[in-house]
Amino acid sequence: MGQFFLPLAQAKQSVIDIRDVAAVVVTALTQSGHENQTYLISGPEALTFAEQAAILTEVSGKQIDYIAVPQEAAESAMKEAGMDNWTAEKLAEIMAWFGEGHYASVTDTVERVTGNKPRTFRAFAEEFAAVIEK
Repeated sequence: MGQFFLPLAQAKQSVIDIRDVAAVVVTALTQSGHENQTYLISGPEALTFAEQAAILTEVSGKQIDYIAVPQEAAESAMKEAGMDNWTAEKLAEIMAWFGEGHYASVTDTVERVTGNKPRTFRAFAEEFAAVIEK
């Protein structure tokens, strides 16, 4: 069984494939009309990590579970793994902020800027399912 642990509760996240980020950047830097623009980029949907784990389970055939942990437990685990105190505290604070749902917004930026729909988490998972150890 695979598990991943984060202090993000059941908040939704609008995760985005890095290739979609790159496509927006390349378009903005190589085509006119993007001067002095600021773009908020997101994936096409907001999913909880439990939903992401369910998708990974389905496409890989391996049970993968998301375990929500308290911020303090995440911070402690990072310190025990050798991370310095300041970095562990700040990273745990950032994750707690995400856990409050501040990263759930979905935008149309990828499609509006590039003309292509952004990849879904399921499409990403299906493409890379083979690298998940069975």
